[in-house]
Amino acid sequence: MAAPEMERRPDLLGGRRAAGASNGHAPDYTRRVCTATSKAEPERGKPAEVSFEEAKAGFLLDRQSSRCSAKTLQWYRDRFAALRLALTATDVSLSPKEWTPTALREAFRWLAEEAPNCRGGRLAAATVHGTFRVARTLTRFLVAEGKIEVAPMAGMAAPRLPLKLPMALTAAELCALLRAPDRSRRAGLRDATMIALLVDSGLRLGELLALRGGDLNWASSTLRVMGKGARERDVPLGRKARRLLGRWLRTRGDGKADERIFVTGAGLPVSQRNFQRALRRYAERAGVRDGHVWPHLLRHTCATHLLTNGCDLAMVARVLGHARFETTRRYLHLCTDDLVLAHGKASPLDRLGEGE
Repeated sequence: MAAPEMERRPDLLGGRRAAGASNGHAPDYTRRVCTATSKAEPERGKPAEVSFEEAKAGFLLDRQSSRCSAKTLQWYRDRFAALRLALTATDVSLSPKEWTPTALREAFRWLAEEAPNCRGGRLAAATVHGTFRVARTLTRFLVAEGKIEVAPMAGMAAPRLPLKLPMALTAAELCALLRAPDRSRRAGLRDATMIALLVDSGLRLGELLALRGGDLNWASSTLRVMGKGARERDVPLGRKARRLLGRWLRTRGDGKADERIFVTGAGLPVSQRNFQRALRRYAERAGVRDGHVWPHLLRHTCATHLLTNGCDLAMVARVLGHARFETTRRYLHLCTDDLVLAHGKASPLDRLGEGE
């Protein structure tokens, strides 16, 4: 059966779209759902000129139409600022049509080795790597839009990014941290509940603070969470976390389905900054890592303890809402001791009962 004909997508930059960009095998970066007014069709074989700012605006519009969050769009803007700085510092044209692999390599060399950060040191490797990825995706986008003939970064290798392995709290540290909030007080009970959900369900802080009454399903003991890329997922609630959440909701008072679950005494949503500060105070009070505890560390802790306690990697990826399986695999290094013990119990040769 023939595949259905793909709907023709609008040209965000007002030029012709590259051949093959509208077929059923178009890559992710060409997916669009927004509309834009097209300019006059340029002469065939001669893409219309586009400035750096026009290319940036079209790219961000494309990302916005792909339901990128405001935080992600700001990350893109920051990377574009770094890219513009590198191009200017190395006398590379801001016109994408004039970019060459040699010129771009020099720009990224400068960004990695000479560009200063706000403290006078070098830029972080993650910043350089992210800027490279944005520039490479931009050139592919411009090819798809018919603004340049060839992507100049097609054969360029990305700068090396050091492997940053996640950390996790121990069981003893977790117990101490959960005991730190004074649950006899309204704010303490709320904060203890938030900490419990971060640890037990592996939520991101933004996901936790965005929870509303309608996201809670008592029948299935799950939370409906809106994650990165506007991807929804159902996250399970453990027995202790469920009891603590129920106690907080009774203390807070009945709220409507569209009201935030975690609010201040004045009924306002809890802010990220205030919770981060409270978490550090609780960690200091509990003697946990001299107060160096942050919300995402609790997410790492959740993943690590799930794996340690026997949850398989695929289920952990679903709980955390990872789009890429490789992201979840980073946590395996934290479970080496448990892996050795498990292998000792299940070793195929050891269980044969045969002599050496």
